[in-house]
Amino acid sequence: MARLRSLGAPVFELFPGVSACFIMGAINAERFDALLDTMLHHVEAKQTRVVIMDFPSAVEGDDLANQIVRIIRSVRLLGAECIIADMQVAMAKALEPHLGEIAIISHNSMQRALEDALDRIGYEIRPKV
Repeated sequence: MARLRSLGAPVFELFPGVSACFIMGAINAERFDALLDTMLHHVEAKQTRVVIMDFPSAVEGDDLANQIVRIIRSVRLLGAECIIADMQVAMAKALEPHLGEIAIISHNSMQRALEDALDRIGYEIRPKV
């Protein structure tokens, strides 16, 4: 049952040092705690340096901005960074008041988020010649 719950927001390694988490649907307190626990254990086990959080569908839930800020802070305590991909208008509005207390890195597409993540660990995406 725990494995089934973790599939609601899977965290997986895209490239050594870069992991991703796709978060869909509402995030209530119980689901948030499970997501945070899964993400922190993954970051520690894989020695992740950058986590890309992607919200492919409209995410709703009480106190969403505070939950996202808590994820970012917790991941940073383990020495990794978070990048938000596919930033949406509602989420941007909810996170804006937190910009004074924490730096939030975001991109409007997964491609740009991945390019940024790889750049942060010393790699780049470029076309073959």
